[in-house]
Amino acid sequence: MNGWLIYDREGAARNAWFIARLKEKAEELGARLELVYAEDLMHAVKGYTERGTDCSDGACRAGVIDFAVVRTICPDINMYFESRKVPCFNNYKTAFAANDKWQTYIMAEKLGLPAMETCLLSDIQAGARSLSGFAYPLVVKSRTGHGGSEVYRIDGDKELAEFIKNCDSSRYICQPMCSEPGIDVRVYVLGGKVIAAAERRSQSDFRSNFSLGGSARMVDVTKEQKNIAAAVCKELDCDFVGVDFILHGGRWILNEVEDSVGTRMLYKLTKIDAAELYMRHIMGSIA
Repeated sequence: MNGWLIYDREGAARNAWFIARLKEKAEELGARLELVYAEDLMHAVKGYTERGTDCSDGACRAGVIDFAVVRTICPDINMYFESRKVPCFNNYKTAFAANDKWQTYIMAEKLGLPAMETCLLSDIQAGARSLSGFAYPLVVKSRTGHGGSEVYRIDGDKELAEFIKNCDSSRYICQPMCSEPGIDVRVYVLGGKVIAAAERRSQSDFRSNFSLGGSARMVDVTKEQKNIAAAVCKELDCDFVGVDFILHGGRWILNEVEDSVGTRMLYKLTKIDAAELYMRHIMGSIA
């Protein structure tokens, strides 16, 4: 079995240890996993998405691989491999819904899952949506941000107007601030099964991300969190994701779904070897 492990160059540099671990575990299971940079695939991917055809240049060698592990945020890459009948982990449906926070909210609405009320910032700018049901502070998020990046607290009309003036509002969503900012829980789901849950807290920021300096501890998953995570994973047919919850009004509600979910908390706080579990899942899926 031959597979490609796809990272963008920046992500690969940041995750060198985990890449080595995935390759090691793949080899133990009789597979060869080659690191391929997303940037080197983009000519082929662009050719497919724009023309619906494959390219014939050197970037288009997907026919020689048995599977692709996509650990970069670019749903077009997932779509490209699936168009060539190459099993993709995670699949395109997961990459599309998880890497666009507006699509995540639409999914939550469709499934009847609890989530913060959400609207497109462009709808507010165009007057198609008012803030009558929202109270400051607001949270404005890039639809495609990751790891707590491009998430902003807005405290008043003047600040919101200035933000809209200086951004492409179609790229952002707007939500009310939850009642308990600075705390969330990430539930790790692999192959449809919860493998761990971590609570993250920040004493200095409404964002609780571990990568931004928040503290973390492992916790038991609640029945409500488990049921919501199960509904998300059934809808997306995902392989390995993080389902993130925030606390609002005394209950845990869906916040985001992490496609290329980080594993630092698992390795720091548990004895779970995420690389081994993921590769065993992948090899079992394509056997």
